[in-house]
Amino acid sequence: MIDGSRKTRGPAGAEHLLTNIERSPSGARGPTASSGARSSLGGVSRRIFVCGASAGLAAAALGCAPGATRQSLSPQPPPKGVDPALVEILRLAALAPSGHNAQPWFVAIEGMNLSIQRDESCELPAVDPQNRELALSVGAFIENLSLAAGAAGFTAEIEIVGQDPKEDHELARVSLIPSEASGYNLERLEQRRTLRKGHLDRPLDNTTLAALTGPLDHFAFFPADSAEGRRLAELTYGANEQQTWRDDAQRELAMWMRLADEEVEAQRDGLTPEGMEIHGIAGAVVRRYDNEDVMSKRFRERSLKMVREQLDAYGGWLVIRGLSGLEGLIQTGRQWQRSFLLARELGVAFHPMTQALEEKGYVDLVLEEFGGSGGWPQFLLRTSFVAPEDYAAPVSPRKPVAWFVDVVER
Repeated sequence: MIDGSRKTRGPAGAEHLLTNIERSPSGARGPTASSGARSSLGGVSRRIFVCGASAGLAAAALGCAPGATRQSLSPQPPPKGVDPALVEILRLAALAPSGHNAQPWFVAIEGMNLSIQRDESCELPAVDPQNRELALSVGAFIENLSLAAGAAGFTAEIEIVGQDPKEDHELARVSLIPSEASGYNLERLEQRRTLRKGHLDRPLDNTTLAALTGPLDHFAFFPADSAEGRRLAELTYGANEQQTWRDDAQRELAMWMRLADEEVEAQRDGLTPEGMEIHGIAGAVVRRYDNEDVMSKRFRERSLKMVREQLDAYGGWLVIRGLSGLEGLIQTGRQWQRSFLLARELGVAFHPMTQALEEKGYVDLVLEEFGGSGGWPQFLLRTSFVAPEDYAAPVSPRKPVAWFVDVVER
């Protein structure tokens, strides 16, 4: 085990991680009305059945063409009245990761002054009722924004103005001040991606780990075959199992699935077959599923099988700690993103597996067993070396800038 805590600030209370899983999702605001539960094509379910001797014929009929990706989406016009340099900065900022790829940020623009807000329609009340993960994602967005602005010749002056990510609509304000270009390599933002497959079952060496965790104040790394690593795998599988069979969480997952190519094109958010690394015949089959398939016993069982396979081979766990409260969460999200942006060039795969921080009965165990100086665990990351040929390009969709900004008239 390597513990990388660099400061001695104690944690705030643990209540920010406790989830009320009995909360009904009926009054929650999920995706926009147009991205809610989908109807079947032509009123007929797109579910298909492949079995027995018909499997070969079905596979031939479906084909193995890749599904919709970020690169295949049609171009969209930029927002009117926004400096082109700022449009590009915001496009790069939006490449930040988020739970279910919900992209829960909204930006009000007045000149080169920005109000960073949470998009209530992109919250995940079933798995993130206190918006803890939302705040971490906004932190990653702000970090991307700051790095992109620096490369474009601006200094991002950032002020955290909110206190509670659940109650406060405006979270931060950013002013872009002209300065010398930083020279930061923006390909890191363009090429960052989550990898679920291809993890090699050997731990990170000390040199790689030091480079990867350089941006982090408080962390610990546990090799997969260590006692702590095995315990994290046990907790992660148990939490996944509990969450998978929790209908409100599975229904929320189904709402953010973008399985058909036309849905990816229309919504440009959520979880896609390509983003989940479901390719070939399996990808063609999944692209014909609908929401009811995601709620089925078979789909849930297959999901848990995939989790078990993921936990059978990997290098270790990177546990990132941070303080509670909006400012602490945003700071932790920014540090995580700076680390994540280094992963590809170091040949390292990151796969956030946060279910043990979302599920009642598991949160307290993680806090008790893996807390430490600098705060509570905020990220549990399955972390491994990956072969260069398995480090695919990023494919998860992103909303065009015009979809998440509003220009304030001066």
